[in-house]
Amino acid sequence: MVFDNILEAVGKTPLIKLSTLCERTVNVYGKAEFFLPTGSLKDRSAMFIVNDALANMKIGGNTKVAEAAAGNSAVSIAMVCAAKGLQCLLVMPENVHPDRIKAVRAYGAEVVLTPAAGGYEGAVSELEKLSRTQDLFILNQYANKAAADSHFATTAREIFTDLRSVKWIVAGIGTGATVIGITRYIIANRLDCRVCVVSPENNKLLEGGAAGRHIIRGIGASFVPGIVGDKTFDRIEYVSDAEAIEESRRLAVTEGIFCGLSGGAAVAAARRLVKEVEVGEIVVMLPDGGDKYYNSPLCDYD
Repeated sequence: MVFDNILEAVGKTPLIKLSTLCERTVNVYGKAEFFLPTGSLKDRSAMFIVNDALANMKIGGNTKVAEAAAGNSAVSIAMVCAAKGLQCLLVMPENVHPDRIKAVRAYGAEVVLTPAAGGYEGAVSELEKLSRTQDLFILNQYANKAAADSHFATTAREIFTDLRSVKWIVAGIGTGATVIGITRYIIANRLDCRVCVVSPENNKLLEGGAAGRHIIRGIGASFVPGIVGDKTFDRIEYVSDAEAIEESRRLAVTEGIFCGLSGGAAVAAARRLVKEVEVGEIVVMLPDGGDKYYNSPLCDYD
């Protein structure tokens, strides 16, 4: 397999059978997004958003691609910009883990740190200020349609090409791009499949409730993403921090698949679903690998 550039390696991730979850005539597969270049599914949306902006001439010769981000998306954005020869500016709260800052700087991105007390909202506010004095293209990943397009065009297409009788797709909801893109594909192709959205136990925003604290990175934001809007889902499963940790650890020791906490939360939801499905396949999104969580409770074995 030969690629002309790193971005050609974005997509085409494997579906791995999770044997310890399979029951009777129901098979469960994990969509292993940690095989992507930076180790997370955010590579897909970052590439699509930047490509869309270039195609629509939103990025000029002096434009910096910018975003307020501190998670996997920050690294993906930095990687895509490096591969395309674009300037990149990332605004992050100062309490983000030092390894994340090193990762984006390794790709040549400029980093602006904001006070920890302001959190993500403080980073967004600072980015808005910077946009008044600099030529910036802000990705706006929580509301940019191209993010969902990436999962319509790649993730969903890959799943339904590889498997013919998928009855459920289980995915955590972060920006909302994954679940919206996959849902659009199912509707457009009139497929007999439903989507189960996974949220932290104490985050009931999707049902009009409140957002509480949790440790499952990448899902359960403190606001409803613009991509999601007032969309209703086939099913919502709530998973506790402890369940996410337990399932991530269990998958590592029983299947040899070390996934992150959002993947563990999705596996917890799939374990409930498998009891109800009579025949067919369940696909669980595993957005990133456990190697990104060495400094989290996931890897606290003491």
